[in-house]
Amino acid sequence: MGDNAELLVIDGSGKHTGFDASAVSVIEEIPLSAHFAEAIQNDETGAPPPQISHSVQVRQPKEGNYRVVVSGLKLGTYTISLRAFSQDGSAQSEVAIPGVTGTHSVSSFSIQFSPISGSIPHSIRVSTFTTTIEDIRNSSQLGLISRGTAKALADLVEAAAAAAAQGREIRHVTPSIHVINCYSILLAPYRNYPLRRFGLSRTYWV
Repeated sequence: MGDNAELLVIDGSGKHTGFDASAVSVIEEIPLSAHFAEAIQNDETGAPPPQISHSVQVRQPKEGNYRVVVSGLKLGTYTISLRAFSQDGSAQSEVAIPGVTGTHSVSSFSIQFSPISGSIPHSIRVSTFTTTIEDIRNSSQLGLISRGTAKALADLVEAAAAAAAQGREIRHVTPSIHVINCYSILLAPYRNYPLRRFGLSRTYWV
């Protein structure tokens, strides 16, 4: 991914590799793994690299669930590229997961990996009410949605969060889906992953 965010990979046993935002340091606990921050300088002009690419490599990963945590470094967009290989050495289909981020924003993804030939990594974005509101705010600041739409969405999520905190049923589901669908259309370039919004009874595809 680019220089708008850093990433941390957590395997099924809880080992970490990548940038740990809480410790503000790079950790490499997963066996045969490494974190990279790479940049290419212009050889002709000597100009500094326009951006730094952040990545995590895990060799011979075990089958199972992995969590990818994206920590925002600055306001912008990002794309996570998942490139996996099967146990016979064949490449699996690449999966691209786009998103928006901001300084100190945090996004979390659940990745299911299988080493069987022909498998495709399955990704699900998991959002809380707080991270959903952060996404809305960042999208508005980037100009991807209007301020009016951002306010309507934020009000909706805050109302759902308050209802969930009090153990009350979240009503008016149909209007909620309508508003979130409007958000989906406006964020068409970033619609290739599902958002699981805790506290609501279904998964929304954005």
